[in-house]
Amino acid sequence: MKKSVLLLFFILLGYTLSYSQTFIGFRGSGNITSLSTADAKSRFGFKAGGMLSTPLSEKLFFQPSLLVSLDGSKSAKKYNPDYSASTYSLEVPLMLSLRAGDEDVSVGFDFGAFARYAFAGSYWTDSDEGRIKPDIFDSYKRFNFGPQVGFSVMVNGFYIGSSFQFGVIKPWDGKRGCSYNYGINIGYLFELY
Repeated sequence: MKKSVLLLFFILLGYTLSYSQTFIGFRGSGNITSLSTADAKSRFGFKAGGMLSTPLSEKLFFQPSLLVSLDGSKSAKKYNPDYSASTYSLEVPLMLSLRAGDEDVSVGFDFGAFARYAFAGSYWTDSDEGRIKPDIFDSYKRFNFGPQVGFSVMVNGFYIGSSFQFGVIKPWDGKRGCSYNYGINIGYLFELY
């Protein structure tokens, strides 16, 4: 599945580079991530990486990204046992943006899907024997995907946006809810041609 997503990304990248008004650049974001359950509390994280923006039509743009992200969750107050989890992931959002405006200033409604693969992480939890630090991937699923929506503004190459992701796979075996992520995105895109 991971190879298929990356292959699709590179095929679409090659296809879309043939259009005019193609931009490429970098983007970063601050995120709030959590789990859809009462025992979890939000945690701050980040995303950083490259982004492409190319037109599929006059108003519709394809905007994929390749990002490294830090996500996680921690226990809510008074939840027992306390825990804290964080993962570093490679993330590929494949987004479409319905844009209005001109080449200098445009506003867009962004929609699509993301896929994420965790390559590193940390986890601790309290137990009767004290704080333990098991391998997070003994019970945490590395892969997740789901829908993503948001909005964005591009002004002379500067990119500002907001996004919401919902992971459809429950990340923890047998406990806790699905993951969600809200982010404020900034970046700069250079026109290729």
